[in-house]
Amino acid sequence: MPSEEERQKKITESMLQRIFNDCLKLVLESAPISESVKRFIKNVCHEPLEQTLYDGILNREEEGGKDTWEGIVEKGAALYYIHTKLNQKLERSDYNDSGIPDEFLLGCIAGEIRRRKKDFIIESESELKQAIYRKYLRTDYCLQEERLYWEMKDDGYDNFDDYVAFLCRKERNGLLEIHSFHHIWALLDMRRDNTFEKVRPTQDELYIFCFALALDDTVYEKLKILIVNEMKEEEGNRRKGIDGEERKTGYRKSFKGFTDSKRDKVLKGFLDNIETRLDCVMGELKGDEEAVLIPGRMLENVNRQLAELGFCPLTVKGKKGQKLAGR
Repeated sequence: MPSEEERQKKITESMLQRIFNDCLKLVLESAPISESVKRFIKNVCHEPLEQTLYDGILNREEEGGKDTWEGIVEKGAALYYIHTKLNQKLERSDYNDSGIPDEFLLGCIAGEIRRRKKDFIIESESELKQAIYRKYLRTDYCLQEERLYWEMKDDGYDNFDDYVAFLCRKERNGLLEIHSFHHIWALLDMRRDNTFEKVRPTQDELYIFCFALALDDTVYEKLKILIVNEMKEEEGNRRKGIDGEERKTGYRKSFKGFTDSKRDKVLKGFLDNIETRLDCVMGELKGDEEAVLIPGRMLENVNRQLAELGFCPLTVKGKKGQKLAGR
């Protein structure tokens, strides 16, 4: 039988969970709150309400019982969503769906994480805030059964063309709106005779696309899997003698599949630390320099570091701009 102390602890935890659920419902349900309740929250209990919400999210244990970077960023993004909805309901500010990050709120969240997670080392608060906002942009949240559920928007895509189009939207890549395939290739000072929709990218072109839009290794792996599955399906149909509808897409004759060389491992390591790389590039921008410069800077830095490590770069300068370096 549990001891009295353990029983009381469970009662307390259950009560705190119910209070958290009530606060979450107040903030996230669609029904507006009355003016009297707004005044009460603003003038009497806004701090206890916020702290209850922060407790409920940040105190949730991760698998293995140890905080990870991804777990902290995920919790920070959930808090950003909840607190943005609270500010909207209280008419304090409205950054919801504005496309502009609430820097003050991001600073508050980073500060709370630093205060509560003393064993978790934050090397760059700027990088943490940026990662939280980007995670928020690419996550769907909803309230069900008085609980907050979230899932990556990427999970809803299993078609290469649709997924690439989604990744080109500012709300997903967090940098800028890409109006067409040729738009992103022009920002990189590159030329391509066909879009990815017509001719699938080679492995290096896939790296270039991900670095240009600061997309991480999970995106690269998903795009790679979608291409591999397409190629396997096509090969299977050929072996069975199945004549399906004429394909609109093709593959480079020189592309025989994905490799896993030492160079690939280095590039995947770069993708795994994409937030740090993006933070460095954004720190290089001066004055009125715009986000359209970021894709080119990201690619330049990757090329330079590959060369320094003795590997072939992704692109080299040609007579008509950048071109694939090959291997």
